[in-house]
Amino acid sequence: MFIIVEVNLRLNCFQSTKNVTVRELNYAEIRLCLLITVHRDKSLRTVVFLDAVDFTSQMRTNEPSTLNSLREDLGHLETEIIAKGGQINKRTGDGLIFTFPSSITAVQCCLEFQESVKSSQLKYRIGIHAGEVTITENDLFGDAVNICSRLESLAEPGTIFTSKTIAEMVRAQQIPQPNFLGEKHLKGDAQPTAVYAWGEVTSFQQDTVAKKPSRFLLFFVASLVVLAIITVPIVTKNRKQASTKSAREQVLKARMAPNNDAQSAYQPEGADAEALIDEAYNQIFEEMEAFEQAKADAIKSYNPKLVIDWLEQNPLGKRDKGTREMEHWLLIQMAIEKAKAEGATTPQEIKAKILSLNSPDLSIARRAFLEEFK
Repeated sequence: MFIIVEVNLRLNCFQSTKNVTVRELNYAEIRLCLLITVHRDKSLRTVVFLDAVDFTSQMRTNEPSTLNSLREDLGHLETEIIAKGGQINKRTGDGLIFTFPSSITAVQCCLEFQESVKSSQLKYRIGIHAGEVTITENDLFGDAVNICSRLESLAEPGTIFTSKTIAEMVRAQQIPQPNFLGEKHLKGDAQPTAVYAWGEVTSFQQDTVAKKPSRFLLFFVASLVVLAIITVPIVTKNRKQASTKSAREQVLKARMAPNNDAQSAYQPEGADAEALIDEAYNQIFEEMEAFEQAKADAIKSYNPKLVIDWLEQNPLGKRDKGTREMEHWLLIQMAIEKAKAEGATTPQEIKAKILSLNSPDLSIARRAFLEEFK
């Protein structure tokens, strides 16, 4: 049984997203995917999904007019998002995904937008939810994002669907309050979600409460669970140990391959996915710990060459983050060398001299230095 995973591959200038099985992935691809995950930025945000309704069908009937309406509507909305302190995270062709640090501001922005497009050729549906999200350069992820997407897909034209989280946040505010529609099991969520809405809703149907199972059925299921707890570990222990050992051996082979890039790295056949990914994670964190140690040593000794040399000798230096770090530390080296050329020798003298340098050519180098040597 193969596990389907989504891998965002960023190889040089080439970007693609594809669904593949573990068998089709090689070690370098999995490792690259996990590295992207490690360097994401997590924060609490109010997430908004917005989508034009029946956009494709309207494009077939009147493409110029439809495109003009979309461009005008979303253009005004993007201006408002930025003006109100929001961030546009992704453009989806006929919609937007954006975030706000404030739920109140997000709701106000969406209410104003729906009011402003009442006379537009296009109608829009909106979903709003708040929670911790992981933000990358051109996308965002997390449970809050998934829930928001489901709410948007439930919404009707001209409406805004939201969760109880948002409804509670706006309860005491001087804005229209949303109507409670009922509870709905959203895809991928075991617990029902309380759904609220702004706007006229005509077709929403809440989930009915399932009947409680009989005591006999509960007892029967509980017995099966207890039996499984007792027997399954005994049966699978040796098998799991064997497959884990095999997977780790194949990972080691992948490391030792003469060319371990994403195109030609060794591809283990039938490897245990969990063991393979665990091994990749371990190597990533070991690499990042070593990098942080190199930085700490460089800061302690005022010797940025320690980081530069480390990046040149390790895989991190060949990836996007490593390239950015290399440029950053080369600027720091430039600032320190300039200070030493001006006669500074001790760390205190070097820092004071860099702070006193007013040359426009060194402004970026000085800023890079101050980011590390606070």
